Amino acid sequence: MRTIFILVISILLFNNLASQNISYARQIIDSLCSPTYAGRGYEFDNDGKAATFLERQFKELKLKKFNNTYRQNFTTNVAVFNGTTIILMDGTPLVIGADCLIKSYSAPVHGTFDVIHFTPDIFRDTMQYGILLSKVTPEVAVLVDTLGLNRPDFKPEYDRLFTKNAINARVLIKVSDKNLMHTPAVFQSNYSEIELTRSAYSENCKKIFLDIDTEFLENEPTQNLIGYIKGQTDTCIVFSAHYDHLGSMGEGVYFPGAHDNASGTAMVLDIARHYKSLKVKPHYTLIFILFAGEEIGLIGSFYFTENPLFALSKIKFLINIDIVGSGDKGIQVVNGKEFPNQFNILTSINTNKKYLPQIKIRGSAANSDHYPFFVKGVPSFFIYTLGEYKEYHNIYDRADAVPLSGYEGLFRLLLGFVSEL
Repeated sequence: MRTIFILVISILLFNNLASQNISYARQIIDSLCSPTYAGRGYEFDNDGKAATFLERQFKELKLKKFNNTYRQNFTTNVAVFNGTTIILMDGTPLVIGADCLIKSYSAPVHGTFDVIHFTPDIFRDTMQYGILLSKVTPEVAVLVDTLGLNRPDFKPEYDRLFTKNAINARVLIKVSDKNLMHTPAVFQSNYSEIELTRSAYSENCKKIFLDIDTEFLENEPTQNLIGYIKGQTDTCIVFSAHYDHLGSMGEGVYFPGAHDNASGTAMVLDIARHYKSLKVKPHYTLIFILFAGEEIGLIGSFYFTENPLFALSKIKFLINIDIVGSGDKGIQVVNGKEFPNQFNILTSINTNKKYLPQIKIRGSAANSDHYPFFVKGVPSFFIYTLGEYKEYHNIYDRADAVPLSGYEGLFRLLLGFVSEL
């Protein structure tokens, strides 16, 4: 009777928690995406402020510590925007993040520049092309229209002169028809580059005013966060996610990073919250890791695997959760082809419970924090959601926009997966 009673209580508790976890996740996502942490980048210690917030969540959950701290400190190099970002085209201000983006590796630049235009047709006029090249000086901004990149007479010359700024322009502006997508950098160039949307482009533009403050930080301190629940055995299951994002691009402009990856961070905390609430020691030790440095090259996870706080050989399985703010079309499982038995466990659970519309399979890929563990021989999945929500690495990936349509299904699926293991 006692065993039956415990089983019934556990089932009721699980169902109750699973029905409430989105509310908790929303609170975490709202906090991480707020202006307080300004995109969780490295300017003004915003990543450190976010880490302090997350460390407080670990403390409230009463997770255990390695070496008497939740933090694993390390340093990294990174380029940041540390002041103003103002761009005026012929006196008209551009909206940073909507009309244009400044490449993260840009050098600081201040002043007004004459604009010279390189259009695809220029490359058909050898004389005019040569004249324009002779006008490239530090006092001008070079504006390149990428509309003709599919043309064989334009693409090679574009790659040669403009991809890596072989013309030595001080300011390089590229008109693009693609969605604006910001990427951080771990280096700084000697010029400034701006990506301009087609809608903000004027072929008659004569002058551009730039007031852009950037800085290259060397050996900038940051930190991973690690906590755990002691199990009946030292063999462990790891849940991981990265909490860092792209930071800000001047005052009032930042990249919230709800989908990528406040959502995954929230789910790792939510899973820890669930297991702590059960008041029963799990079979395996459960370890929860929140990484910094993912957006600049998996820096935090590589550092961890080179400086592990426990033997990596003790990991039975690692589940890395990154970009899980949608889910109306199911999930994708990176490394599913590498670990077919574990993938079959996921699909079997989902077939029986119908938690998600589909589970798609991929092979290995060096695209999130599972990868440094995978190359060390640790069995691991990287799971991300699929859906209509497409905001990514832009200013629109906000907490109030991310739908979390597959959140509860994925949450239950992962608990079932651990139970099967």
